[in-house]
Amino acid sequence: MTTTSAKCRDQQAYHRERAEGAALENVRVIAVKAAVAWGKEAVRQEMREANGERRRTQGFASVEAAAAAAAEAAVDAEAADVPGPGPGAPDDRQLSENPDRGFGSA
Repeated sequence: MTTTSAKCRDQQAYHRERAEGAALENVRVIAVKAAVAWGKEAVRQEMREANGERRRTQGFASVEAAAAAAAEAAVDAEAADVPGPGPGAPDDRQLSENPDRGFGSA
């Protein structure tokens, strides 16, 4: 699950407030480091969100590109559904470089 940039900014503000109100030095140091890390993550997430928005608004330049992308997505989805090599698939053990396995028909 990805967090939003707003969630990152909220966490950054929370940790900054915690650092300001901390009585112990080690708690303050850790809270400041956490706030800095959340700030960096917020910047990264803002970039991801901007890239995603740009991709959604750009669309496909041609019908052929859309068809090719759909075909590739279908192949990826089909490959993800198959747990292992199907019937008629080549036996990968024959191609093994492991001397204990042999080379099949070689």
